[in-house]
Amino acid sequence: MARPALTVRMRIEAEDAASQRIAKAQGSFARFADYLKTRFVVTLQDVSNVARAAFDRIFDVARLEGQTQALRIQLAQQGQSFDAYIAKLDEVAQGTISTADLIQSSSQALLLGIPAEKIAQLLEIARASAIATGRSTAEAFDDIAIGIGRAAPMILDNLGLVVQLGPAYDEMARSIGKSTEELDATEQKTAVLNAVLEAGIPRVEAYGKA
Repeated sequence: MARPALTVRMRIEAEDAASQRIAKAQGSFARFADYLKTRFVVTLQDVSNVARAAFDRIFDVARLEGQTQALRIQLAQQGQSFDAYIAKLDEVAQGTISTADLIQSSSQALLLGIPAEKIAQLLEIARASAIATGRSTAEAFDDIAIGIGRAAPMILDNLGLVVQLGPAYDEMARSIGKSTEELDATEQKTAVLNAVLEAGIPRVEAYGKA
């Protein structure tokens, strides 16, 4: 089985396990609500409000657990340590994005084909772009990842990162001794990634220490 397909399957299995725990918790809450209604003078809305708040918390924790396990698998496939990886991203983010959001966004970026060793640099660009545009770091990082993964310059333009696909592909082709038409999908994605990293340099220099 090809590695991308294996990664997706492992991520689905990890999130399915979390979903099963969520369903079990939901059943327990339903039974607990029935117990309260038979023994205490409370309204159905009272029970519903309390149960919803508690269940939402359990759902978030279970979902994060599934995403964390999926990210561990993805990083292991690239020879990366989960703890060292997250510690580096936390350092770069400087408190502008939660660890939970880092895990979710990183997992998505890896699925889009972005190498793990480049994500810290992209996060630095995202943090500087967030300062420049007034958006959150999480939003900026997601846009950068999607813009690269889908080769969508208009998404990157929204952050003020101007990337021209033609010149990016031409430069990539020259660097590996191919014609532009010979580039495969992975090489094209690498070309866009390199262009974003280059476009992000002045942005980080201008806003990185803000």
